[in-house]
Amino acid sequence: MKISILSKAHLYRMMEKNELPKNTAIVSFADEEDEFLDFPKGTDVFKVVFFDIRPYTTVKEHYDLVLPEAKEIAKYVHQKVKEGKDIICQCDYGISRSAGLAAAILQRYARKGINVFANYKYTPNQFVYNKVYKELCELK
Repeated sequence: MKISILSKAHLYRMMEKNELPKNTAIVSFADEEDEFLDFPKGTDVFKVVFFDIRPYTTVKEHYDLVLPEAKEIAKYVHQKVKEGKDIICQCDYGISRSAGLAAAILQRYARKGINVFANYKYTPNQFVYNKVYKELCELK
């Protein structure tokens, strides 16, 4: 299982050159529904509308309301891992939401999520990491 963290621009260039890897599933984050890339027909993609907010910008009483899609993301990822697919985690800049998801996946399946947090190239979104990791751990 290979986990990739990509920006929207990087993934767009890959698709433009017809270089999207085979046997790959994509989790794509965007701020708004109309901001997703136009994925080629047949692309295995799960789209998540989620504005890149941070825990310190949200009042504690609203934490449970943030990223209600976490369970569905976890189910999708878990199924794709079972199918032996590689996973591309993509968001606008490829540093926060996608990094949080990649860290959650790597922690759950390889105990290597810390590698994403330790890489200064990324600032993983804590909501994405914690909520998806929790849901992944609850799946059988």
